[in-house]
Amino acid sequence: MSGAYMEGLLTEIIKELRIKYRHMDEICRLTKELADGLSRDDKVTAEMVLEMRGKELEAAAESDRHMSLYIAGARGEDAEKLSDLIGGRMKEEELPDSGSWKEAWNIVEKTMNIWQQTVETDRVTSTRLAGEDSYYKQ
Repeated sequence: MSGAYMEGLLTEIIKELRIKYRHMDEICRLTKELADGLSRDDKVTAEMVLEMRGKELEAAAESDRHMSLYIAGARGEDAEKLSDLIGGRMKEEELPDSGSWKEAWNIVEKTMNIWQQTVETDRVTSTRLAGEDSYYKQ
């Protein structure tokens, strides 16, 4: 696949990665807000935040679907590299020598970190509220 075509794909993927990161950052913020509302036993806030968080999760999933379409436009090894990059399976030292690859990798790393924070906040809240019945205890 030509270098120009791959750079074009990467440019579009980077746009989607940025969009996904913004949604994931909002999901993290809303998860913290949910935990705060639940700790105050504020059911109205909790319901509202859950709905907002659901919409953000849907929007992040939409970015994933868009990136899957871009990967489908690549062939063979290029598709595999893009899939590994987006899936967080590519190590920094494996990146092709390109600023676009590095930029995309950095966004993926930031997104994975924000997701880990979100899961940890959710785990603590769920365990505190549900105890042994928590999703995370199963």
